[in-house]
Formats: sequence, structure tokens, C-alpha cells
Amino acid sequence: MSKPNEQMLQKELKNNIEESIEQMQNGPARVNQLLRPSLVSCSEKEKTITIGYPVQEWQLNAKDVMHGGMIAAAFDLAMGLLAIHFNHQKPVASVNLSLNYMRPIPHIRWEEAADSFCRVPFEKQWPAYKHSDRYLCGS
Repeated sequence: MSKPNEQMLQKELKNNIEESIEQMQNGPARVNQLLRPSLVSCSEKEKTITIGYPVQEWQLNAKDVMHGGMIAAAFDLAMGLLAIHFNHQKPVASVNLSLNYMRPIPHIRWEEAADSFCRVPFEKQWPAYKHSDRYLCGS
């Protein structure tokens, strides 16, 4: 594929994801909007997306760590954004979502931490997610 064509496809992916997030943010208050996603990076060539999410107070369980359902929702949203793009902007729905939780994601005050990140490979199966004190990552 030629370099100009690759750049055009990359720009289209970025624009589609940004538009989808903007539409979500301007819509009614639903869980996807409340997660406050933001596009960190994407690659049309690798078919990947990285979405940032702040770990918010309302997402915590009784042990002050991010609730597993919120982690699943973050992955589901990121995968959905990418899948919609590669499905020619047609809606998609998750049929099955399976996660292996390796360790908790602690509550980090917004002003002290970077966003949590969810990196989603579109066509590859990932074995688990990696965790640091500041990021949630799938690879």
C-alpha cells in the first residue's frame, strides 16, 4: 500500500473514533459517556486503538479499587469503537467478552494520575492485561 493511502486510512480511523467519542459525549448520560473515554492513539495498519479512561470515584467497589464490571465496560467500549470503524461505521454488539483479572486497579486521584489506558488489538487475541499503578493495558 502506498504511503499517501496509508496516511489517508490512518486519518480516517482517527477521525471516525474522535467523532464517535464526541457523539457519545453529546448524547444522554449513559455508561459509555460516564466512562469519559478519550482517544490516546490508534493505528489503522496494526488495527489497534488506545483509549484513556480516568479512574473515577463512582467506579470503585467497597475495597476502593476499580469494579470489575467497569474494567469490562472500558474494554467493551474500546473494542466497540474499533469494530464499528472496521464495520464501515455500522453498529456492532458484543456477543461474548471474557477477561482474566490479574490484579486490582487502585483509585488514583485525578489530579495525581494519568488516565487508565486500554489498548485493544482488533484481530489478535490477547492473553491478559498488564497493570501498573497508573494504567490498565491489554495487549
